[in-house]
Amino acid sequence: MRDKSLEFVKKRIESGVCNGMEKDKYNHLYEVDFLKISEQIKFSNTVKVSENLLEVELPFKDNKGTTISVTRNTEAEFDYMTVERCRCDGTFVFFIDLCKKILEKILKGETCYSPKIPKDAKEKLYKYNIRFEVGNFIFAEEYGEDFTTKEKPWMKSRFTVMLPIKCDFAEKQLA
Repeated sequence: MRDKSLEFVKKRIESGVCNGMEKDKYNHLYEVDFLKISEQIKFSNTVKVSENLLEVELPFKDNKGTTISVTRNTEAEFDYMTVERCRCDGTFVFFIDLCKKILEKILKGETCYSPKIPKDAKEKLYKYNIRFEVGNFIFAEEYGEDFTTKEKPWMKSRFTVMLPIKCDFAEKQLA
């Protein structure tokens, strides 16, 4: 089993289509197991959690819903990545918070791969289920005076968490 997560993120950053991330100077860039992190995150009761799957249903009118599922597949052909970052004091817990923000974004349907969104999804999302295959989280650290503020000169760290994602829309059979 070949994990493509770190390789995908590095290539994506080098490509120059990551909002200037190619200029960032990461002290460390390393991979962290998606399942180990997701086990540490408390989800609402609406999220079903099993061994390799997170699933939630977004409700719509007339009891029609869209199921969003997140499965770990480190061998997927990823479409894109989603990123969260923060300035901090270097405490590890900030990485977990960033991972939680990424997962919440996915489970709320706030991130998708634009070229794969069906033309009618904006008006009729209930017709589709959304499947995400994710790799492992990639943690990146930067350190320096660039990240301090006048009010908080001790805040010299910036943490970035990236998650490679493959996104697919599956049309449901509506009764």
